[in-house]
Amino acid sequence: MDLLIVGNLGPVFEWVRDGIRAASGLPRVAVSDPGLLAAEAGTPAERLCWTNHLTPALADAVHQGRLRVIATFDLPADALAAVDLTPPLAMRRIAATLYAQGDLLGAPHVMQADQESDPAMLLAHCGLAETGFPPLRNGTNSNSEFAELLAPAYAYARHRHRLPQIWPRSLLLDGDHPDQPLPRVINLTGPARTLAYGPYIGFPPGPARLSAVLAVAPSCRHAEMAIELHGGAPLGRGQFTLTAPGIFAAEIDVTIPSARAALEIRLKSTRGAIEGEIGIDHVTLTPV
Repeated sequence: MDLLIVGNLGPVFEWVRDGIRAASGLPRVAVSDPGLLAAEAGTPAERLCWTNHLTPALADAVHQGRLRVIATFDLPADALAAVDLTPPLAMRRIAATLYAQGDLLGAPHVMQADQESDPAMLLAHCGLAETGFPPLRNGTNSNSEFAELLAPAYAYARHRHRLPQIWPRSLLLDGDHPDQPLPRVINLTGPARTLAYGPYIGFPPGPARLSAVLAVAPSCRHAEMAIELHGGAPLGRGQFTLTAPGIFAAEIDVTIPSARAALEIRLKSTRGAIEGEIGIDHVTLTPV
């Protein structure tokens, strides 16, 4: 069966990939190769493949025992440094890989690898004789905020644990200016519309409570609002009216169908307004 290395780019990913390639001498192929999914369990490996985008078809091949896999785990700051993306986009990509890796837990022929892994065990897992392994490149672990944001995804990927997830305003997008960061102050003046949306990041499957913490200005009177969660389909919706200034939490109960679902929160005004301002401090998903 073919060998597959899956994980986010970073020193551990490169270390495992280069070490297995040096020991095996196997040619590299793109994971889009249709022949990859025709691999038969128990046959000698003919190719070394790797990806940071584990498609459902590849995951099915793993669960059917047709691929031998090493799932690599780089530190969050290392994964961030390896992609040329803004932090919100990097967060989406890295979390998507981690949640897909979590779905591999319990599948045959899957081994996890991090910076503490023993090269001899990695080689043995691939059916290779022990040989020299390249040194592990030093990384960085300086971005504690990014590590905190990704902690729930790592917990699911490595142990299938369900932890609360906080998404700060910096990960959300502006409904009035699509694909632009959400500003601190949202002006309600105008027709009913989507005010904020995003962040298109996964969460462990199962029941959860979505809570959006809102700051409401004194100018905001009787604003009619709705909060929704989408993940390939509508997952929950709640309506509420803002009647006084202050800090409030809008909450709804939802059920997440899959860790692969890219979740989109939508905060909407459901009736036009002539004045008023609000802000989103953060959004929290809590397992229940």
